[in-house]
Amino acid sequence: MLIYKHIINVKPSITSLVLGTPQSYINECIKEIYNLGDSMDNATNVQAMMTTYMIFQESKVFDQLFVNIIDIATQTRDEDFVGKNCHLVLKDAWGAVYKKGHYTKPHSHFPNAYISFVYYLQPAENTPLIFSDDGHEVHPEKDQLVMFPGYIRHEVPVHEGTEDRIVIAGNLIVAADESKNINN
Repeated sequence: MLIYKHIINVKPSITSLVLGTPQSYINECIKEIYNLGDSMDNATNVQAMMTTYMIFQESKVFDQLFVNIIDIATQTRDEDFVGKNCHLVLKDAWGAVYKKGHYTKPHSHFPNAYISFVYYLQPAENTPLIFSDDGHEVHPEKDQLVMFPGYIRHEVPVHEGTEDRIVIAGNLIVAADESKNINN
């Protein structure tokens, strides 16, 4: 048996957009993240205050945001890879508050995520999202959503600012749409 390995250069894409979320809703989300508090005690790659991975089960405040994120991800997904008989589902999501000195270690969400995302409730000047393998940086603004393939390594450098950097991050997975499955 002969096995051939072909190496091709395919670059993943990163999608980002400002959602146009009302400031009152952003403030409500920020308040809820502070209310949920730190559940991880720096036990994850996120070396900052971090909620549990299941904030969508703990609070209804984020429901509309997650509906919007899934809708955007669905509109921008690669149908050649995901397929038309599939849909995207929120696997996990968490809030994080970065105070001065906080950071996130380089990591990926492989194999647990098709799409990973970060939504910036309160970004910090000079604290980008860095894609570790090629050094690409996203310098986010308030109300910006950044989505990328879950296998891409990413990190956040040490936050040097005095104002908290507040985000909601999470992962989407692909689920078969049984009602459209050709085997039914």
